[in-house]
Amino acid sequence: MSVNWEDKTSPARLYAIAAAEADGEFNPDVPTWGIYADLREALIWALLITGFPTKSAWQITESNWQQLYKRLSILERINGCYRIYNNGDHATRSVWFTPEEIRSMVGLSVNAGNKSDAEFKKYIFGKLMERAEENLRDLDDPYEEVYRNIGGGIQI
Repeated sequence: MSVNWEDKTSPARLYAIAAAEADGEFNPDVPTWGIYADLREALIWALLITGFPTKSAWQITESNWQQLYKRLSILERINGCYRIYNNGDHATRSVWFTPEEIRSMVGLSVNAGNKSDAEFKKYIFGKLMERAEENLRDLDDPYEEVYRNIGGGIQI
């Protein structure tokens, strides 16, 4: 399935375009445009995972942006930040979704489908279980590290 999205009316887009066209011609090198484009791209990919709330159009709206923010915040805590910057000269910088950013994207539509709260919770729980299982897979003997830490002095 291809990813289809549209954003003609979000406040973030309108602000970025105004900044990029301040000199009369569109200049994509204006920082405001780059920030918007990074936010939009990260948000599109994250929404493919979170989905939109049940009975919601596949669009960020005034009535669903808060619920989407909650899902995105939870998702980033599980999967990690969706925007990481490093230009090679500075320390890596993670930029997490904020409520203000999500609200500024009201109008963005993505063919991400709908997910009920139960479906989203099931996905999150599955990811937590995967992480726990990964931690266990690395151990040949689950008590090996404990033995090492206490000097192997406990008999079981």
